[in-house]
Amino acid sequence: MTPLIWVALAALVAGALLAAYAAFSPARKAKPAAVASAAVPPATASQAAGEDELEDLEAFEALDEAARCDAAFAAAAHEDAASTRLLERALDDPVEAVALAAAHALATSGRAGVLDRYVQANPGARAQRLAAVTALLAPEPLAKASG
Repeated sequence: MTPLIWVALAALVAGALLAAYAAFSPARKAKPAAVASAAVPPATASQAAGEDELEDLEAFEALDEAARCDAAFAAAAHEDAASTRLLERALDDPVEAVALAAAHALATSGRAGVLDRYVQANPGARAQRLAAVTALLAPEPLAKASG
């Protein structure tokens, strides 16, 4: 088999494992789903940075696991400092699927440096898994291999 097929197969397996974990995680069964908006509003000049960002982080943490993943992907669409800080904070989420969503959002939105700094500042198995899976899911290696 060619390396491209191996990479695609590894990405499929990783996605299936994440989906299975999200569907059957103990945290999902232990608490009812929180009802809240998953969208992260972009910061405006009129917002008081400290208080509003703290409120956004508290609202993010109150969401259930699936909504936090959605919010991470929504934050990737915003290129402001508040969204970057929210994604940085999500890298430390107790649920690894949420941290992986934040890592993937950072990598695909051109903010891979934030993820690199996180991996360097937090040596350990979890940070290495985030970096490895994000590298598998990144579009660049596939584009170079097919080109």
